[in-house]
Amino acid sequence: MTRFLNRSGVFENSVLPLHKVIPLIIGCFVSILSLILISCSDKAIDHDKFIDAYIDLHIAEDTLKQVSGDVQKIKERILAKHGMTWKEYNETFRYFNENPELWDAFYAKVIARVDTLKKMKQK
Repeated sequence: MTRFLNRSGVFENSVLPLHKVIPLIIGCFVSILSLILISCSDKAIDHDKFIDAYIDLHIAEDTLKQVSGDVQKIKERILAKHGMTWKEYNETFRYFNENPELWDAFYAKVIARVDTLKKMKQK
């Protein structure tokens, strides 16, 4: 029940009619859903930043196969160098998995950057 003042200034109890309540409920639902979707999309980090971290992590993994030491700490330093945490990295990875069409462009950029790194190393 809702209480409101009538024209003579007296409080009255009233129930909102269903045709007025349903649009309010739908509007609230759509607003909440929109906020959830927007907040979820913010968790994915910048794609270029993700690509750089991805390349560095894979280079480190290949290098660390031959070296003993705390591999996890080295990986955390690599992510810190790129200004991200494991949580952000994993959320972005999950975002890409939920949007598989992004992987083609991702790997094309990875290959291009690795080729650039190889050329720089040869000079």
